[in-house]
Amino acid sequence: MRTGLIIGEFDPPHNGHMALFKHASRKCNFLNIYVTDSDKNRSKRLKLEDRVAVISEEIGTFPEHECVITIIGEKVALPNSKHSCRSVSKMWADYLNRKFPNVTHIFSSEKYGDYLAEYMGIKSEIFDINRKAVPVSSTDIHDHPFRYWEHIPASARRFYVKKVCVYGAESTGKSRLTKFLAKEFDTTYVPEIARTIMEENGISLKELNDEHFLSFAQNQYFFIEKEIRKANKILFCDTDNIITQGYSKFYLKKLVDGISDYEIPYDLYLFLYPNVPFVQDGIRNSTDRRTEMHSIFVRELETRRNMGIDIRYRMINKHEWIERNEQAVKYVKELMES
Repeated sequence: MRTGLIIGEFDPPHNGHMALFKHASRKCNFLNIYVTDSDKNRSKRLKLEDRVAVISEEIGTFPEHECVITIIGEKVALPNSKHSCRSVSKMWADYLNRKFPNVTHIFSSEKYGDYLAEYMGIKSEIFDINRKAVPVSSTDIHDHPFRYWEHIPASARRFYVKKVCVYGAESTGKSRLTKFLAKEFDTTYVPEIARTIMEENGISLKELNDEHFLSFAQNQYFFIEKEIRKANKILFCDTDNIITQGYSKFYLKKLVDGISDYEIPYDLYLFLYPNVPFVQDGIRNSTDRRTEMHSIFVRELETRRNMGIDIRYRMINKHEWIERNEQAVKYVKELMES
């Protein structure tokens, strides 16, 4: 009976890790994947629970086999070394022997696997140490996720997708631009959920109440969570929670309780200037109100900036649709290259 152990931060989990997990699972009856966390600087890194979730989701897609896989995530107060180190490995070996007394084999893609096995009195199997099968490291993905996109597991890509909000008042071309950009960048998008709900349920502006606005905020949030898993590097969103809050204040003269809880950060706002023809569709107000709402939405963004929130927006102010599209594409490309 073989009981295997794989240990690491897997930050983020990448396809090289998945190949290691598959390899070990074919060699073992039982396999422990020990996902660790430490106090070191975690900027630009995934939370422990997110890494565990990604690994669990990916392993769920593995082919059927007889190996029983257990995934454990814990914060461990032991030193780490950038390179394989005997002294550090000795401390970890003592800890791991107590934590996993039944382990017979340790699997790794680093030399420290041999050191751990020596000190633990078990066997070591090194896999693809030169990274020929999957030529990527976690550092590569941290620094250039889009360059190594194909090596990021599908369930982990959502943590690297750039979110762009197409933002602005009524009848400024938000829906039109959102669909154009999604096609241009070969990805998915989130439509204006409030409009969809109002149209499907026959809700007029005069009928709007607290429950409607809370529903708008909740459904938009959950739709983003769903679509971000399908996105190809970037997700475009037609309106956002800040707009929902603005309309709540405008129509109901108050901020409805709970809707701001669903506000999420965006990497870029494309702010559409109200200088294109106004089109009345039965739900919208008027041209005068459009100008008023534009000022309100500017104030909402600037208020957050003054609070220290990182808000990045670029104004789309050309009069012609083609020129507006070109402006937007330019700003999105700048974001993708930054």
